[in-house]
Amino acid sequence: MAASSDAPAASPARRLFLPLGGILLVTLLIVSFLALENKPTLVEMKVAVQRVSFVTLPAVQAEEEEGTLQATRKISLFPAALGVQAMEVKDVDCVDTTLEGIGNVGLQTEPGGSIGVKGSEAETLLPELVLNEPTSLRFEIAGRDKVTIWLEPSRLAQSPGARPAAASSGPASPCQEAGAEERGWNAFLPTGPDLLLRLRGVRETARAGVPLAESYRVSGDAARFRVIGGRHDSRLSLALPHPAGPSAVLRKLNPANGEVSPPTSLPIALSEPRIFPWQDGLVLLDPGPGGKRSVPLLRSDLKVRDLRLSRQVQLEEKSFVLEGEVRFPAGEKDAVKLEPGSFVSVGTDPDRPLTLRALELADQRLDMLLWGEPTSLRIGPTPELRAERLPSYFEWLHTHRLGGLIYSTLAYVSALSFAVFKLLGWVKG
Repeated sequence: MAASSDAPAASPARRLFLPLGGILLVTLLIVSFLALENKPTLVEMKVAVQRVSFVTLPAVQAEEEEGTLQATRKISLFPAALGVQAMEVKDVDCVDTTLEGIGNVGLQTEPGGSIGVKGSEAETLLPELVLNEPTSLRFEIAGRDKVTIWLEPSRLAQSPGARPAAASSGPASPCQEAGAEERGWNAFLPTGPDLLLRLRGVRETARAGVPLAESYRVSGDAARFRVIGGRHDSRLSLALPHPAGPSAVLRKLNPANGEVSPPTSLPIALSEPRIFPWQDGLVLLDPGPGGKRSVPLLRSDLKVRDLRLSRQVQLEEKSFVLEGEVRFPAGEKDAVKLEPGSFVSVGTDPDRPLTLRALELADQRLDMLLWGEPTSLRIGPTPELRAERLPSYFEWLHTHRLGGLIYSTLAYVSALSFAVFKLLGWVKG
């Protein structure tokens, strides 16, 4: 005789195991994501370096007419107040100018050659640097009040698989090529009778085989002095005017009648005012002008990416960081101090580059101020020990007072889940 019996009904605990386990697993995944994933947030980084490189976009300025935006024009990366005593270019495509005794020329440097430009001792030159496409810039200290800028074509500005042509390729001079002013980058200097050129390893494109002298003066009626680059890596060296030395201002005060003698400048360094008695009066010493200074090298608020503060030297990486600090203006985390030799790597979204607020030459170092929302910020004493310093989503939510929203959402999902279980009969009583 066959006996049939129904399978015993599953207990409430077993019926709830799968849905509750699924909810618990999803909750753990969400919590892990919030705790471990970094949240891009606003960061301010002040850092002093010996050398820095980054890719920058052309600086443009909107032109408006009667309140309507008409167009944009490219402007110089150099600030208007940047004055130099001398400039030297190497490995550029062409230098277009007018020389006394020769006329209009297009000069090209041979490998290892250079073109030096110097003005009068009384006046400084006001160079301009205009980018036509994304360009990699590398700044480094080249001596007292000297800085070298390396300009390299950015990978973004080159077609895939293409390499910039050499300056000597093709019969035509790069100065005369169509669209030369719209390719790569251009540097300009104001012309005048006091502009002196010193040539080393240079040839004139229109007079092949004709030797050039070592020095020439730019014609007083020259229309321009233009440097064209962008086909390959180039170098631009700037010599800035030397700052005035430290000084102090001396005055003598007569207590009897309150008269103060005319000021006298003394070649001594003084950090704070001092007063001391001398004979029948008082001597007043005040710090004078001169000494340390900061010279802005680039226009503010440039968009940059691919920031590099270190370089591979032989088999190890070398850091160029001297000191600095990373701040989180919203307060998600405490400020991070950068010790000398720290290794810093910054990752950015291609659509949201960093903003270079300032790049200055100060006391034989480069001072930078960067602002933006990086996707990664890793800092450490060695390349292997770099750790992520961006806040997690939990830290970001807690700082911005959004923690209550997360907890309320979790409570709402939990209550809704139990209500659905009860409606389906998975929960009894």
